[in-house]
Amino acid sequence: MGLLFAAPPAVRAMRQRGSRRHPRKPNAANAAKVKARRVTARTPLLAGATLVIIAGTILATVSFRKRTRSDKATQALAYGITVLSSRPHSEKSFTQGLVWAQGGLWESTGLEGMSRVRKLGGDSAVVESVAESYNPGNEFGEGLARFTADGSKLVQLTWRDEVAHVWDATDDSGPRISATFRLPGERWGIAASDDATMWYVSDGTQFISVFRRKSGDEVAFGHRPVRVLRVTDGGKPVHLLNELEIVRGELWANIWMSNLIARINPRTGRVVGWLDCSKLQPHKYATPGHQLDVLNGIAYDRENDKVYVTGKLWPRIFEIKPDASRAWDRPVAATKPFFMDEAKVKQIMASTVP
Repeated sequence: MGLLFAAPPAVRAMRQRGSRRHPRKPNAANAAKVKARRVTARTPLLAGATLVIIAGTILATVSFRKRTRSDKATQALAYGITVLSSRPHSEKSFTQGLVWAQGGLWESTGLEGMSRVRKLGGDSAVVESVAESYNPGNEFGEGLARFTADGSKLVQLTWRDEVAHVWDATDDSGPRISATFRLPGERWGIAASDDATMWYVSDGTQFISVFRRKSGDEVAFGHRPVRVLRVTDGGKPVHLLNELEIVRGELWANIWMSNLIARINPRTGRVVGWLDCSKLQPHKYATPGHQLDVLNGIAYDRENDKVYVTGKLWPRIFEIKPDASRAWDRPVAATKPFFMDEAKVKQIMASTVP
């Protein structure tokens, strides 16, 4: 009978290391158990990933709905106006621009061979026009704005003649052209910033081009815009932008073929409100049988905080202020007016002189 001896510690250590390097191959039953444990371990991870995906989808849907509601909430409302006073205006003036400068109102009129710049009378003037000068040749005059901050010079656009004129407004004998510069493209309305270093120009579309004065240039501004504003209300484009004016930091725009004025944020292009000028009713002052044209012309007297409006072939100029009362029950964009319908806008522009 042999003797039994315990293996030395070193030998036992080697056997243990060897068993880790060469583990026994599990039988089929053991393999199934191992696989089951692995699947069970993965299940919480898969469930967690699924929950993350579902949560992300829900958040995205909620965010989209909130944005949609927000867009609808930003649709601007229309408010009425209060008429404070009125003054005479020539029924023969096809008004394209109106501006306050040098302590009074100035006007630019249109139509070929009849376009001119006019200095108008004061608040209680019996004589409607003090002085006027015609455009050269058969130019079709358009918008009018201050070219200098003090209004001693004015800038007038032309419709399709692709030139702009700088008028001297200090000559007692009447306005005279002191400079002319090229301005390519079709042009409608124009408004100057308070310091007259920047001009906003419309062309009847949904876009407003912003121009800056050339460095050191006192007779022109750059013929390329530094930026272009797209005017929208509740995400919908607003077409037919016409005469413009800066009023209390907002850019106001006549909408051609309507009695509405859009109040626009000049930085974003968003319409922040509307003014419904239906209350003006200029036909009550017109000569019997006289045919009036559309509302067009906005001027702002910054010193006295007064707003003036008129129209083409209108017999009066009106001083107005916004009214706190709602003019329409629904947002303007929600009523789908024609100036937000691009197809109708193109049809109108192709067949009518602005």
